[in-house]
Amino acid sequence: MNVLDKLEYGLFVLSAHENQKDNACITNVAMQVTDNPIRIAFTVNKNNLTHDMIFNTGKFTLSILTTDVPMELIQHFGFKSGREVEKFENYPYAQKNQQGDQSGSGGSGKQEMSADYKAGWNQAMEDYKNGKLKL
Repeated sequence: MNVLDKLEYGLFVLSAHENQKDNACITNVAMQVTDNPIRIAFTVNKNNLTHDMIFNTGKFTLSILTTDVPMELIQHFGFKSGREVEKFENYPYAQKNQQGDQSGSGGSGKQEMSADYKAGWNQAMEDYKNGKLKL
């Protein structure tokens, strides 16, 4: 079983990295196109900064959100423009990878969620449920 087996209708965080800047937005359309080679398709508004970054670099990360994701996370990445705010600034669960990008962003599309990122995400969800995290 691979991550594409879990890809179904839902919400996703689509992130990208360009020129030392990270950005992300919310999208609700992503699907597997082929399995050999692995290809996916997703939608992003062409007016979004994330669109421009992906268009310019050809790199992105798509994170599948769970059904119990806090609305505050959707608001954080979906209701603000990356042209006006730094979406990852002071975001406690974003980690830089070895290339200096936010965890996974700027990847080849073949990366799986790192153990550190997954642990951070799990901790973020626990902190939110316990009232320790305000997004």
